[in-house]
Amino acid sequence: MKKAKDLVIRKILPSVVFLMFSALLVIGTDNDREISEKLYSPGSKFSLVFAVAGIYLFFGLFVFYSGSLFRHNMNSKKGKNDRYTSAGTCILCAVTAAIIGAHALRGRACLGSFMHIEEGIGYLLLTALTAMFPLFILGILLSGKKRDPDAVRELTGIILFMIVVFLVQTVLKHIFVRPRFYLMHMPVNDYVPDVGFEPWYKISADPTELINKYDLQKSDFMSFPSGHTMNAFAGVLAIPVLAYAVPYLRKFKVVFKILAVIIAPCIMVSRIIMGAHYLTDVAFAGMTGVVLCYFYSMIMDYMRDPFGVAKINQKAEDEKIKEEKEREEKYKFWEDC
Repeated sequence: MKKAKDLVIRKILPSVVFLMFSALLVIGTDNDREISEKLYSPGSKFSLVFAVAGIYLFFGLFVFYSGSLFRHNMNSKKGKNDRYTSAGTCILCAVTAAIIGAHALRGRACLGSFMHIEEGIGYLLLTALTAMFPLFILGILLSGKKRDPDAVRELTGIILFMIVVFLVQTVLKHIFVRPRFYLMHMPVNDYVPDVGFEPWYKISADPTELINKYDLQKSDFMSFPSGHTMNAFAGVLAIPVLAYAVPYLRKFKVVFKILAVIIAPCIMVSRIIMGAHYLTDVAFAGMTGVVLCYFYSMIMDYMRDPFGVAKINQKAEDEKIKEEKEREEKYKFWEDC
């Protein structure tokens, strides 16, 4: 029964999800603009809530986990230099993620589409300091007082995985520089005919001239693929790690998994409603997210049991239970006779 369950979760389910997003990519290739026209609702509170949620689900958790890992490293019995090096790395990761998350939060593809937000490095740092970095302190405070090797392994793994996810989406966005759908509904588009619909498979021209001339943002040309969607997939694996980061939440691990699966689709749909992405942006990001999550799960399975000792022990235990069951059935048979 357990083997069948593992087969479904680790093999069949990812394949089904990948095929589903592949089908959406095919549908969107021919109907991208029409679908966005029908779903576009720039004042939607639903899209605002989940746009913000998507940023905190990724960057917020990253900062929080950096704080938790910082606490575990400081509780380590390693030498002072090793502890300080690990702690410094955690702080650097947290500060970087807080600034990037604050920038995404203030962008036109998030809060910037609902309100006027002042530009400038000072405002950006203030947002990072007040809206993101406190999660680092919270991560330190809520972590256990003792160093937990399992927690360190899970936290290190998910932080590295989230870095990979961010790098992959950033590289792809800078390659394709696809203009976002909402640009076609901004006043600027009335006199900038070059800003319009571009199919996902076409690498768009360098938008630097348009950005400088019409005061647009670089993020306005980062539609493909959807970062929120890839972050949501990372979040499906990141949220359950809260059970390791905060010891007394460990019993709620299943609840966190269910919560992550519910939130992720809402984030994906909200991006189309906001006009920040087309269906193909979301679909391709979903396909990429499935592949990255699959390889991450394989690597973490190996890290949890590198020599297969647990599997060997489990197999021996299963054989023992099977033998005991057969012995009981044989004894019962002779009793009935």
